Amino acid sequence: MAFFYTYKITTMKDVIIILTLFSPALAFAFNGFIDLGTGYTKSEINENQLKDGLEIDLDIDASGSLRWISFGSYLTDHIWLSLRYTDFGDTLSYGNGAGTQETYAYIVQAGYDFGLSNELYLTGNIGYVNWHSTLNQKVIIAVDGEEILWDQSSVESSGFSPKLGIGLGYRINETINIGFQYDYFHRLGDGDTLVSHDYLQTGDLAKASTGHSAVSFRVDSYSLYMRFIF
Repeated sequence: MAFFYTYKITTMKDVIIILTLFSPALAFAFNGFIDLGTGYTKSEINENQLKDGLEIDLDIDASGSLRWISFGSYLTDHIWLSLRYTDFGDTLSYGNGAGTQETYAYIVQAGYDFGLSNELYLTGNIGYVNWHSTLNQKVIIAVDGEEILWDQSSVESSGFSPKLGIGLGYRINETINIGFQYDYFHRLGDGDTLVSHDYLQTGDLAKASTGHSAVSFRVDSYSLYMRFIF
């Protein structure tokens, strides 16, 4: 007796996840490569917007680290496609680390390598990002000399955003490259405010951002990576 499981593809998220699952096999089969990268992130955050004009200190830390892996294939000597998974870790931390926003993403990207010499090359890429963010909060803040407790809460959000990347690579040999890459992620998250007047004036415990979603901001990342070519 055979057992068959049917998975219905209904959204772009389903397409990206399925391609990511099969991308290792595609990389090995079609002139492929695997990238392993690690680096530093910096989020572009407007603190006044996040606290809705309130005179409080959120003690925001917008820096972090990331790790990523991608599976890709060269279509020509210069053009390539890849599927990448990126763990951004904490893209936002505030309240001395009591509140955090954690983010990971699936990315479909296309790139072009432009040779500067036999070993050195410039690389550029564009991509489409399926991000997933979780806003965790447990913070005590002071307003007009009084402490207001934020209950512990966790709010999840997901969505899509474009990205751009540029880098410099070096061919060690026919199978191993190393390089540096800068990536610009347009928006990760979809909320606007961490603290609002409405929450504080009504005496309610603030349990999430105003939109009940992860906070939205631009992220810049700077990575070192190693590419293994098959």
